[in-house]
Parts: sequence; C-alpha cells; structure tokens
Amino acid sequence: PWWGHFTADGVKLAEGDDMIWSPGPGVTDARFEKDGSLRLLGSRFAVLGRFDSMLSSYGPNGVLKGRRTLLEGGGEGGATLFTPQGIAFFGRGRDAGLGTYLFDREGRMTGKAPWADREHAPSELIVDGDDLAGLVDLPGGAKEVVRIPTTGPAAGTVAWRSPALVGLALAASPGGVTALVEQRDGEGRYAVQVRTFARP
Repeated sequence: PWWGHFTADGVKLAEGDDMIWSPGPGVTDARFEKDGSLRLLGSRFAVLGRFDSMLSSYGPNGVLKGRRTLLEGGGEGGATLFTPQGIAFFGRGRDAGLGTYLFDREGRMTGKAPWADREHAPSELIVDGDDLAGLVDLPGGAKEVVRIPTTGPAAGTVAWRSPALVGLALAASPGGVTALVEQRDGEGRYAVQVRTFARP
C-alpha cells in the first residue's frame, strides 16, 4: 500500500509504496519517530495462504531501511501494536499457539504467554500506559474488558477482567480504560453509555 507523511497544513514530506505488502490484513499500526522516520506493523502474504506479521522501517525520505518477520503465519486474525517497551502481538503463529508475544523495538522476541481460553480471544486491543487492554468476546454476544501487562512476571497474561457487558469500543483515557457500552432500558430501548475502568 501507498503511505504518505504530511505536515499539519497538508505539505507532503515523504511517501512510500511497498508492493511486497498484501492488501489483505493490511497495516495494523504506524509510528513516526522524532527524526521523521516511519515504522509500520502489518503483514505480507506468505505460503499456503498465510500472512506473516512484519515490522518495516523507512527513513525520513520514504526509503525502506529494513524489514523483519515478527511471527511467521501470525499476520492473519492477529493484532500487532507498538507499546512503550516495543511491540506486542496477539494471535497465532504458524508454529506457535494462540497467545501474547512481546518484542523489543527492533523486533526481537522478549517474551510470550499462552492464551488460556482458546475459545474466546480479544476482538480489539489498545495500548493503555504500559499495559494492553482488550475487548474479549464471550458466549451470547457479551464481552469483557481485560488488562494484559507487558512487563513483569505477569507479562502477556490477563491480570484483570471486568464483569460481562455489551462493549462496542475501547479507548485509553487519563482515568483508565474507557468503554462504550450498550444497555437496554426497561422498555427495551437501547442506549450507549461511557464507562471508565480505573487502572489497578
């Protein structure tokens, strides 16, 4: 896909077109550094119809500086995010089970933790401080908000779960993780509420 770097008033500073990347799962996260360079997380088509999870780096002029495979076969049905410590990936690799995989800034794996509940996985992940927060699908259409640390002995595991709810979206906020929650009143009408879960 094509990408461009623009100033606030629309002046183009750099652009790039990486034809190796597949338009399937696409780019999952992007980060511009202070020197104007760009780092992209996404996937590219591999063998047997699978997608590898990739880290690509570009210079301020849009020239590709390097590319690294994070997890083979992990680019489909997974989520990859930049974190303050490096990179976090949730999903399943070609030769690895479903779980949370942590990498440093250069894409070297620093830790992994299996996902205990193989039936229910996060449908959305965000970065919240030093942790990850996610919406996990439950039976019957309900969801729960979970917190996944990225450092310490519990890194990659679920450290906290909310009660079941009908969650629509997540966002990090100064007070914690904010969720849009759908509720029905006594007359059967739907309403959307904003609910914030404080950081532990």
